[in-house]
Amino acid sequence: MLVGFVLNRYGALGLGVIAVLVGLLGFSTDKVTCGDRVMQPGGICNAGHRGDPATYDEMRFQNRVMRIGLVGGGTVLLSVGGVLIVRRRLGPPPQ
Repeated sequence: MLVGFVLNRYGALGLGVIAVLVGLLGFSTDKVTCGDRVMQPGGICNAGHRGDPATYDEMRFQNRVMRIGLVGGGTVLLSVGGVLIVRRRLGPPPQ
């Protein structure tokens, strides 16, 4: 079901826009979060990746990787949606 929605040209564009915006908005803040709470330097997060305790620096890195992934994944979805729209408008290839 999700694959069908993403392969829909407007679904891919919509999800791409949302992912890019969320990723970019995440870069606008320097806050390091652990779940839904803001961490302070020297703090330990017990809700880290795989349930292992994570330091402030590890969580800062994980937050940054997640933001980059959202922007990158959103860009891919925007590209897929754009290609699907262009292909649809051009029609089938000549035989």
